[in-house]
Amino acid sequence: MGNRGYFFREFVSFLLLFIFVLMMIFLMSNSTLAFFHNNEESNSQSQDSQQLPVLPTTPAGTPEEAYSCLEKLIKDKPQEDLSLQEAVFSTLALGKKQKLVDIIKDSEKNNCWPSSTCTIKETAQVLLAYKRIKTSTLNIESWLLNQTGTALELTWYLQIDITNRESAICTLNYQDSEKTITINEDMTISGNPGSCFTISSSGFWLKANNKCVDQTFRVSCNKDFITSLLYQKTGASTIFVSPNTHSQAALGTTEEKINSKCFKKGNLCDYEGSLWAAFALDQSGKDVTAYLPYLFASAKDNQKVFPSTFLYILTKADDQYSEIIQSQQQNQYWQAPNTIYNRFYDTALG
Repeated sequence: MGNRGYFFREFVSFLLLFIFVLMMIFLMSNSTLAFFHNNEESNSQSQDSQQLPVLPTTPAGTPEEAYSCLEKLIKDKPQEDLSLQEAVFSTLALGKKQKLVDIIKDSEKNNCWPSSTCTIKETAQVLLAYKRIKTSTLNIESWLLNQTGTALELTWYLQIDITNRESAICTLNYQDSEKTITINEDMTISGNPGSCFTISSSGFWLKANNKCVDQTFRVSCNKDFITSLLYQKTGASTIFVSPNTHSQAALGTTEEKINSKCFKKGNLCDYEGSLWAAFALDQSGKDVTAYLPYLFASAKDNQKVFPSTFLYILTKADDQYSEIIQSQQQNQYWQAPNTIYNRFYDTALG
């Protein structure tokens, strides 16, 4: 059953990516090109009056016909009238077309896009397009990684559980110092955890100081114990549990490291940009685990960019897949709450 579940999730991931590309092809049709290219104009119209596009295909509506239609649209439209976004998504669909490659190259500025104002989102999209046509992306990856910073929007906690639910003495080692705390029988904590921690209001966890993020913490107890990290968006109520826990017998040592990153625009995390950058770098074989806490914890406040689609591809998490399925409208299309795009773009993601 485990292998069957694994292959099913891998198949669904591939299917989501295929639908994404295929829907972008459909969006390039004559009836939707302007809508896709100019979101501001479309958002001014009543959502109820929007209709799903009529695809320029025969009733069979095969993918081959969609590809042919897109090729014709690209061929007929003057190069100077094609946008960077149209060139990128068309490259994802059609592969290498010199006309499209030239548009992308002309929009570059020192390995980022667009040249007028480099953005994380569009640079990540170009990375995906270049991967599609087997063009080196090393410099683009480096540019994206240089936009990485610590996600200070999160609050982190260290949890220490005693296996037999009895009181224990534990030591915390960090910054070349050792602090001693007591885990009481009810699993509350007492003592002085040092400058990097305060005891949480519930009494069960150690709340980390933001200045100590990226530190490594070593924990040892005189009873068998388990350590793990928890996090939440600061001010929010939902607590997330990191997937990795560490256990040791009495007097053993565990290590926990808070690794919380995002892709930043200036001094602030760029949520949508972080979604696209994590997705693109993941497709390039990079480890994007450090970005997941920020993406998960901030998802609720960013439903307008449909984060569950990216999070499912990145993690294969069943709850994200369920969110995608449950958010379908009238069994026909997707439209994220307060979307900043429209039902066509969101359906492409969904």
